[in-house]
Amino acid sequence: MKLLNMFTIILLLTSLATADALQATLCHCNETVETEILQFDDVNCDNEAASPRYQEIIYYVHTDRPEPLNVSATICIQWYRQKIVDRNIWGEENFVINTVPKHTSEEDCRTMMETYKCDQHYMFPVSPNKMLFSSDPVEAGVRGSQSVIELLNCAMQKVNLTSPCPSCPLYSPIGPVEASTDVV
Repeated sequence: MKLLNMFTIILLLTSLATADALQATLCHCNETVETEILQFDDVNCDNEAASPRYQEIIYYVHTDRPEPLNVSATICIQWYRQKIVDRNIWGEENFVINTVPKHTSEEDCRTMMETYKCDQHYMFPVSPNKMLFSSDPVEAGVRGSQSVIELLNCAMQKVNLTSPCPSCPLYSPIGPVEASTDVV
């Protein structure tokens, strides 16, 4: 029983010490307004934190730079595949295959674009934007002489060229070109 009384006394002293710790002084500038023991109302305590509110923000980008210029173009190349045949009088054939570039004019390129032909041969699609005809000559040379047999080969590719501004030059794989709507 003495132990229980001792425990009660310790609990009473602890609660008095705790009550003193909860005492607060409210001040207004330098004068004391009120002194009281803080009280907590657990009945109205809301444990849920307020959910954050989200607001949609729309950004707009404004610039003084003009829109870039995009031009669809077609690149055309042509070359000759040469077969240099040396045939002796006994019919034995020695040959060398050679590639010679050909200057492709705008007219040649337009013809390739319209007909999908390289000379008399049809070009075949290699990729969605590229057409190609590439072959070696099959003819043989004349007996006892040296012959050069040529076959025209072609490639055509559609590309998009971009320039930072309408007055800036367009740069293509073959060098700068003038900006116009029908670049070939």
